[in-house]
This record gives sequence, C-alpha cells and structure tokens, in this order.
Amino acid sequence: MALLKSPFGKASVESAAVPVPTGERVRVGLTGLAAIFLLILVVAAGIKPAPAPKTMSNDTPGESLAVLGVAPGAGSGATAPNPPPPPPRPSRT
Repeated sequence: MALLKSPFGKASVESAAVPVPTGERVRVGLTGLAAIFLLILVVAAGIKPAPAPKTMSNDTPGESLAVLGVAPGAGSGATAPNPPPPPPRPSRT
C-alpha cells in the first residue's frame, strides 16, 4: 500500500488500494437516501399549509354572470326538451 501525504501533514492510506465491497456501497447509498427522505418529511411537516381562498358572497361586488355575458344554466334537476321528430321522408313510387 502506498502512503499519501495529506495537505494537513498526516500520512493516509491510498483509498484505491482497498476496494470497497459492493454491498457496503449499496447500504451506504440506501442509508443516505432514507436520511434525505426523512429530512424532507420533517421539513414538510413543519411548513404551514396555504390559507384557504376567500369565496365571493352575493353581497360583494364582483364579476357576476351578467357582467361576463354568460347566461345562467337551467340547474341540475332540469332536463333538455325533446327535439321535434324529423319530417317524414317522401316515398319513391
């Protein structure tokens, strides 16, 4: 093994000479991923939700359907009238 001189004056073992097992690399990666997930979960739990939007009441001036030029609907209980029957076809005799 080759010893490397670090900028702090201490000798260290060259990391390329000691291979890291693949299983340990996967374990370290998954541990880091879990730590990031937990950190995001904690931060998200601490954030306040946005305030609910204010609904417009009938007393406040705003854009009504008449101002927008939209006709009001018939409502949920109303059904469309039946169209008239088609005219009879002339016979070819």
